Amino acid sequence: MVVVSFRSTEFTFSAEVLVEGELASEAIGYFDGNKAAIYKLVTNPSYRRRGFANRLLHEIRKKTGRRVYPLQVIDSPEAVGFWVDWYMEQESVDEARARRMAIEEFQVRSPWEVT
Repeated sequence: MVVVSFRSTEFTFSAEVLVEGELASEAIGYFDGNKAAIYKLVTNPSYRRRGFANRLLHEIRKKTGRRVYPLQVIDSPEAVGFWVDWYMEQESVDEARARRMAIEEFQVRSPWEVT
C-alpha cells in the first residue's frame, strides 16, 4: 500500500511517500512568495526510478497551488536529469529551455553544455 502525506504551516511544508510503512521518498521546503522551494528531496535507494519523487512534487504543487523548484545546488547527473524532466513537464518547455531553467534559475550544476 502506498500512502502520500502532506503537512504545512504558514511558512513550511513536508511531504512523504510511504510504501508498506517504509519511507520511500521525502520532501521538505518552504513557501517563497508564489513558489514552493524544495530544501530537501530524497528517495530511498531501493525505491528510486519508480516515480515517487515526481509524485511528491505533484502533490506539493496540487496542495499549495505554487510552482515547485529546488532550493539547493543540484550536482548529481541523476538529480539534474530529474529536474530537467520536471521542468519539461510542468512548464511545457523543450529540453534546451528546461536545461537553461534548471541551470540559470535554480542553481543546478549541469554536466551538459547548455546551448
